[in-house]
Amino acid sequence: MAVLSLMAMPFGLETWPLKAMGFCIDLMVDAGIWVSSWPGAVSVFLTISGVALVLMVLGGLWVCLWRTNARAFGLVIAALGLALAPANKRPDVLIDRDGATAALRSDSGNLVFPPATAAGYSVDNWLLADGDERDAKAASEGTTFRCDLFGCVGTVKGKKVALVRHAAALEDDCQSADTVIAPFTIARDASRRA
Repeated sequence: MAVLSLMAMPFGLETWPLKAMGFCIDLMVDAGIWVSSWPGAVSVFLTISGVALVLMVLGGLWVCLWRTNARAFGLVIAALGLALAPANKRPDVLIDRDGATAALRSDSGNLVFPPATAAGYSVDNWLLADGDERDAKAASEGTTFRCDLFGCVGTVKGKKVALVRHAAALEDDCQSADTVIAPFTIARDASRRA
């Protein structure tokens, strides 16, 4: 229909081919929405390491390209990649590039956010990369953060992490926390005093 509409454009007759093309695109989108609504159609998995991915791809290529009995060695390479897949090291603290949002790894291994953390690009991608199907609201409920008007304080692996929301809390948090995350610029003199 796209080619037909291009051929019809000099004559001003492109309307019908473009409408037919739009109808077909709508059908494809509706089919995708319908299939994605099936139970089990969407699964969330933990992000695997680059080494594991490379080994799985090399193993698959080995199996596909060799025609002799040596192709079985590709299965060994792919199996090694699968064995290394869950060994991906996950960070204990995640910080958004502007410092306004942070997440800590709880003792259970899940990411936790400060209360009332809104869904956003970073939050949603952190949860997906962690293999977590929860949304931002669920990940911030029952959290280990203690918050007030000036910021939040949480603990990860025995270390105290402070998320400062107001400059008034900076001095106290710098004295009591092991790590301080601030969404604003801190002057060098102020950081030396703290």
